[in-house]
Amino acid sequence: MSDDAARPFEAFLSHFAEEHPLAEALQDYLLFVFGDDLQVFRSSDDGSIRTGEDQYPAILQELAEARVYVVLVSKYSAYRPWLNFEVGFGKA
Repeated sequence: MSDDAARPFEAFLSHFAEEHPLAEALQDYLLFVFGDDLQVFRSSDDGSIRTGEDQYPAILQELAEARVYVVLVSKYSAYRPWLNFEVGFGKA
């Protein structure tokens, strides 16, 4: 497809919002290793959710379409409701 905005995200990167610098570094690494053609969804990335777009439906759509789920778990994120929701969705 020529329009990147229309391409589905292949990888969903789940992380605790306050740990977004680590998630961004991991996203950059994945793109370095697999190339710019890999579509990685990260909710803290302006390129993943368009400005003005409702986050909840956007996240649900990307969870449903992703082929790979990468979850950053730390002692701070392990009990966060959103992270557990995304992991549960991915597991299902």
